[in-house]
Amino acid sequence: MPPGSPRTQPLPNNQAMKPNLRDLFFYSTAVILFVMAASELLISKGIPALLNYPDPIFGLPNQVMLCLLAGLNLVVSAFLLFRSKRRFKAELVAWLANVLLVYRVGETSLGVPFLPSCLGNLSDWLPLSPHLLDRINLVLLGYFLSGSIIVMVLEWREWRQAAENTAIQTQNQKKPAEAT
Repeated sequence: MPPGSPRTQPLPNNQAMKPNLRDLFFYSTAVILFVMAASELLISKGIPALLNYPDPIFGLPNQVMLCLLAGLNLVVSAFLLFRSKRRFKAELVAWLANVLLVYRVGETSLGVPFLPSCLGNLSDWLPLSPHLLDRINLVLLGYFLSGSIIVMVLEWREWRQAAENTAIQTQNQKKPAEAT
């Protein structure tokens, strides 16, 4: 091979190329959201009598709500996989987690038990009880919310440190010019 060909070039030792915990959080969240969307679409094709009941918050049929939620999860999952800005991705996950949390609080305040028929249908497919699926949903909600907040704080700290370094460099460049 001639010198300078792509195979003879050393691989760059670039920290940006190595995935870190923040990127792993986004990848895992994207996969979880994709699996959730697939299960919601699968459930939306279930028993029509159960799926035609209105959602207690929005009043739309449960089947429509499941399809809307699946679509939202797929869109967020795609953004997490194909967008590069970590801050935007963290804000998007935090937004989704807050929407789900507010919905859940709304159901609780209305006295609706959070064991909808869709969880019962999902438990027919999986060897898990509806109560366990409910707990898994709570854990995932906590994972999304806490992970996105941690990433936003870390990104803010890095931004602040970079701004301080830039200010110090600017001051250091002005000092020699003032001395002459």
